[in-house]
Amino acid sequence: MRPKRTFQSNTELVTLRDASSYLTGSPQEGVAKKSYVTATGQVMKRSTLGRMGTQLEYATLDYDRLGRLTSMTRYQDAKRGANPVTRHALRLTGPASVAPGA
Repeated sequence: MRPKRTFQSNTELVTLRDASSYLTGSPQEGVAKKSYVTATGQVMKRSTLGRMGTQLEYATLDYDRLGRLTSMTRYQDAKRGANPVTRHALRLTGPASVAPGA
């Protein structure tokens, strides 16, 4: 399935439908996934749209200055963007190995 690419407010909007979304009568019929991508390739927002354009899922992603994912916020009420739940990315820092005798 080939993605549809358009531009909106200096952001690339990528819309993708998988094979099951073209199957008439299936629960997935008409379902599309949309991602808003920056010029550097970072996904800033993504959503899943239902048959009639109803928003089923909505999430925003945040990155640090080095381009690493720092958090993702998903919305329990995707249609209105309400009731956010934020998860922070785990970052491990420090030595990669344990000191001998520890």
